[in-house]
Amino acid sequence: MDKTVVKAFHVLELLAQAGAPVSLTRLAEQTGLQKSNVHRLLSTLCALGYARQGETSLYEPSLRIWELGQSVYSRFSIASAARPILRKLMEQTGESAHLAIFDRTDIVYIDKVETPNPVRAYTAVGGRAPAFCTASGKALLAYQPEETVRAVGALMRPQTTETLPDLDALNKELAGVRNQGYAINLGEFRENVAGLAAPVRLGNGEVIAAVGISGPLDRLRPRKLRSLAPLAMVAAADIARTTNAAGAPRR
Repeated sequence: MDKTVVKAFHVLELLAQAGAPVSLTRLAEQTGLQKSNVHRLLSTLCALGYARQGETSLYEPSLRIWELGQSVYSRFSIASAARPILRKLMEQTGESAHLAIFDRTDIVYIDKVETPNPVRAYTAVGGRAPAFCTASGKALLAYQPEETVRAVGALMRPQTTETLPDLDALNKELAGVRNQGYAINLGEFRENVAGLAAPVRLGNGEVIAAVGISGPLDRLRPRKLRSLAPLAMVAAADIARTTNAAGAPRR
């Protein structure tokens, strides 16, 4: 693995995740690299059009990143198929609905329909979350190979006091997901945030995504989540059926 390329991507990811222009000093602190090294990486990224330096000498990602992201996103036929179904799920449940896929040991949110309710849970399209402590993550992880589950288990760390403690507990939870057809999260990733998700399973049995909802724990208690589970499962089946009918590349 080329270390310079790894460092350059790390800097680019930090720029993209920052939410505001970042100073050279701050990037050096975040990467643990010398300022001169970070400056060389930034100069290269700027020359290639992936970053830019503003009038205040702060750095930020360029629109080229967005263009590339849009090009990749357009290949996710499942996202376009899911959008009206996500909207319907949001209207039925009153909570934000989202679509997520599995990537290595995390999930990535690829689409979302926000609830108009001013009190809601926050997730960002393109954002990542650990698979072991989110409803969507567990809905997806339940259908991954055993070695993948072990790899995720090796990364398990407490996110809140409710996070599952170890791989044994995770495997027990995943068995429940396969048995009941959905997963729940009761403050395991973020305190006072609950979630529900169902796997999107194609006709051949392949699980390609998870569809779910999230919201404040005081609105989404266990009994409430169980009552909404059939809606998430229907949404997942509708997305799978629409994606199959589209016949386009899913990812």
